[in-house]
Amino acid sequence: MTAEEAIRFQEAYYVIANGEKAQQACEMAIEALEKQIPKSPERYIQPAVCVCPNCHGIIEAHTSKTFCTYCGQSITYGDSDNSSDE
Repeated sequence: MTAEEAIRFQEAYYVIANGEKAQQACEMAIEALEKQIPKSPERYIQPAVCVCPNCHGIIEAHTSKTFCTYCGQSITYGDSDNSSDE
């Protein structure tokens, strides 16, 4: 199961979830799963420094880190991540 499939499952369960705690658990699961889907940096401040698309934290780009150290968002440093949607 991919993160996207798990998110859809949680969203469907949220609709039928009974009680506030069950809905909060679904929201937390969706938020955590969404961070596992790699996103491109929001923008580059300098060639090696960029902004996290989730929390807007400043992160070093093109290092061995593939996630934001502040919020855990998975980061991809591809040149054109959004243009590869086929």
